[in-house]
Amino acid sequence: MIPTGHLLRYDITHKTMELFIDWVPYNLTGGAWYGKLPTDQIVIAPDNRTMFITPLGGQTSNGETIGIIKIDINTKKILGYYIMPKDYRGYVTQSIRSLTLGKYLQ
Repeated sequence: MIPTGHLLRYDITHKTMELFIDWVPYNLTGGAWYGKLPTDQIVIAPDNRTMFITPLGGQTSNGETIGIIKIDINTKKILGYYIMPKDYRGYVTQSIRSLTLGKYLQ
């Protein structure tokens, strides 16, 4: 599917797709997709209040490669980023796959 720049959500009550997040106001870029920010994975935290997204080729306005975006589901605000580290040559050579959330025991 061609990225649209929107994160959609399925409403199970009305059985319709709805716009959940529009990436344009966040000033993120999507590499070759020009701000459309395609995503690889979406993981919801057990409390159903936080969402983690792994974008494909997403970058901040400073040109840093984003590995994970943390979003508050209720406010739809970005809470933070995990920036992918660069190797000794200054390139990002890794990506995040199979993101899972764990539960820490005390």
